[in-house]
Amino acid sequence: MRSKAYPNIDLSTAVRRLELFNKSLGTVGSHQREGVAIAIGFKSLSGPASRAIAALVHYGLLNRTRDTYSMSALAQTIIFPTLPTDREEALKEAAITPALFSEITKEYQGKPLPDLLGNILISPKYGINPKVRDEVVEIFKNTITYAGILENGVIQPLNLDDVFSTEIDKAADVVPSTNSSNSTPRTAQKSIVSDVRLTRLPSGIEIAFPGSLDFEVLTGEFASEVKALELKAQSLLGKGFSEHKDEEID
Repeated sequence: MRSKAYPNIDLSTAVRRLELFNKSLGTVGSHQREGVAIAIGFKSLSGPASRAIAALVHYGLLNRTRDTYSMSALAQTIIFPTLPTDREEALKEAAITPALFSEITKEYQGKPLPDLLGNILISPKYGINPKVRDEVVEIFKNTITYAGILENGVIQPLNLDDVFSTEIDKAADVVPSTNSSNSTPRTAQKSIVSDVRLTRLPSGIEIAFPGSLDFEVLTGEFASEVKALELKAQSLLGKGFSEHKDEEID
């Protein structure tokens, strides 16, 4: 059983990796994966390094464009806040940027975090592999505690409309505007979808999908359709798909 996607490090660890990234590569420019791996403290690009990079993307601290990475605006706010509350608010946003973490937070905000959260996470609603449930619970608890979201065992109420609007806006922006009466208004789109992932394929095509379908779209049931779309795009662009067929999409 494959587990639903989640960051394999907590947010405090991710921020330490981000600080190393900033010290080595700065805030501007795009960088290859191997260079990022070395910048965040690994000797070379390896499995652990790749998973750490993926975690930084999960938290919204790095932007990925094809096979290059750059520091996000959210990450810059964390490292170089301009107002006393900037870092605090940015950490909260980063903590609930991963699709799985946003789902849990929205479900239990204002309520005590369940003692049996691990059992809840292996239910079909969340889709976590039983073998990693304890790891996921620990990473999630450490993350929301570090961000100041979990206090005295209770998930503090958040202004979720503001926090979760970023990814929705990104997804909405890739939909061409139209004057057709059948088009869905931008405000209506936000009320329908609460958590949207935006991924750019090697051809440059961007696809948007609910965060809850992260695994299914990228490596699960819809992976063949995504690959077929990329193959067609590469063909139309006059490029061979073979050079990209093994490229990871995370």
